[in-house]
Amino acid sequence: MMSKLQSIVWAAAMLATMPVTNAAERADADRLAACAEERDEARRLACYDEAISASRKSSDSEPAVAAPAKPAAAERAAPKATPAPAAAAADPASEFGVTGSAIARQRRAEEEQQASGNGKIESLSAQITEVSSRPRGELVMTLDNGQVWAQKKVERHFMAKPGDNITINAGMLGSYRMVNGKRSTQVTRLK
Repeated sequence: MMSKLQSIVWAAAMLATMPVTNAAERADADRLAACAEERDEARRLACYDEAISASRKSSDSEPAVAAPAKPAAAERAAPKATPAPAAAAADPASEFGVTGSAIARQRRAEEEQQASGNGKIESLSAQITEVSSRPRGELVMTLDNGQVWAQKKVERHFMAKPGDNITINAGMLGSYRMVNGKRSTQVTRLK
């Protein structure tokens, strides 16, 4: 159970983060602030319940999206215009929140799909010309085309020697797997 001080601080924080754009919302905020000052828990809860029900009644009679307050005469005289879809797309606010969302992933997938017709390859076949190892045991393989690939982690089941024909397949999220016969390992390109 929250202490009285915690509930007052919580209510004050909620009030501070609430956007107040019209008189009805200001009245709701004032009711909630008054409830936060109530010391008796039962009365405070009843006060909150009453404030919320009054808020719901006032929101039912108002439009869902509140516009900035205008003088009544100007509101009657000015016709209401809706923005065109093209104008919304050009607006920087319409792009807010897209980064990292499903929309961004869909856009990226469409771009990759378009790029796939532009010379993007999914696999590469070559012959190993040289094999060395890193200090921790990961294999480093030089191919006949001059590329150098290394294992991402030691996998003892994967063996390679000069002269082996390998295939490197592109995977998901920029990963690559080198296949030698029936065995494969995850690799990264060094050169």
